[in-house]
Formats: sequence, C-alpha cells, structure tokens
Amino acid sequence: MNLCMCSLHCHQTQLLEQQIANLKEKERKLLKDNEDLRGKQRNLEPPLLLPPLNCVALLQPCGEPAPEQETVPSEEDVETELYIGLPGHRCSNRLSGQSK
Repeated sequence: MNLCMCSLHCHQTQLLEQQIANLKEKERKLLKDNEDLRGKQRNLEPPLLLPPLNCVALLQPCGEPAPEQETVPSEEDVETELYIGLPGHRCSNRLSGQSK
C-alpha cells in the first residue's frame, strides 16, 4: 500500500511539473507576442503630445494657423452656478439680505 501511495504521489508531481513547464512556455510566448504588438503599435501611431496639466491651451478654428501658443493658468477663480449643500436651502451672496 505504501508503494502504491508513493507511486501515485510521484505521478501527481510529474503531472504538476509538466503543467508548470507548459504554463511557463505559454507565458514566454505571450510576453514575446505582447512585445511584438507594442512595437507594431509604436510604428503605426504617432506619439501624443499633451499640454501640461496646469495649463489650458487656447484652441484655434480648423484651417487657421495657430499663432505662438498661449496658455492660461487654470488656477483662476471662476463664478459658476454650482452649489454645495442640502437641496432647498440655497442662498448666495447676491441674495443675502433679500427675502426669499
């Protein structure tokens, strides 16, 4: 019985080692395919040029040459209609002192 258990254990170990080897080979193939695809993508698409995150670029209409690009700092205060608070209890600085 002990010999049978050892044989079974050895067989299971061999199967698991074979599965590990197959998975490692599959991983190598997928990594190579991924590298090839990334290389093709780099050749097909021009790199994106993004403006700095702290500036907003002024857009020009299509067909017009853009003058030297100007940027506007995005840290300026802008008045909006947004309100933070409970609904129904809205009052603004303009309405303070007036009856609702």
